[in-house]
Amino acid sequence: MRALPLVLTLALLPGLAAAQSVIHEFSGRTQEITGAFQAQSPWMVTWQTRHHEGAPALGRFEVHLIDAATDDFLGIVTLWYGSGTGDVLMEESGRFRFRILGYSDGWSLRVQPITTEAAERAKAAREAARFAPAPRQGVTRQQIGTIRSWSVDTGPTLVIESADGRRFRAVFPDGCPGLEQTDDLRMVSGTGRSWEHYAGVLLGDGRYCEFGQVMADPAL
Repeated sequence: MRALPLVLTLALLPGLAAAQSVIHEFSGRTQEITGAFQAQSPWMVTWQTRHHEGAPALGRFEVHLIDAATDDFLGIVTLWYGSGTGDVLMEESGRFRFRILGYSDGWSLRVQPITTEAAERAKAAREAARFAPAPRQGVTRQQIGTIRSWSVDTGPTLVIESADGRRFRAVFPDGCPGLEQTDDLRMVSGTGRSWEHYAGVLLGDGRYCEFGQVMADPAL
């Protein structure tokens, strides 16, 4: 099984910033403005938030990027309800702070530099997510949740294990050349759907492969 960096419409999970040094880490439970940090473009923000699932509407987690010297608002890093995690590519250099709004059972932010090549892959993945096709008629998509690992079976078929131990099989009606040889793939969420209903995968060479069915497989 291989660890899986995910692709969301505007965010990526860990993988692009691997083996790079951490600029700064922040964590907490309540609203606050973090300490200042310096970052040189490109860099990645990895965010994570936890909240009691019984009341996700109360678990609003919003992160703003602000100028450390002027407190000017520069943009929204993420806006999430309930528990979640993701990576966001940043392409501005300077001295910044994060403003955290809302409450959770615990949140964290990690800032890491990445290479220009990794940033280009992140942008390609973001575009693939943006233009992911709507599901074909009759296609079944499962709500997988956070993904722990993946492996490639014959067919080819992508075998996915969620963080809570469930297993799924995703098939490719049009095939996916290069899937069996890759060690670098990213899941792409369907446009206009929950990010946990995935539409396909993006390989390291930029090739996008669309899923047909995504099926629960309790026999695995």
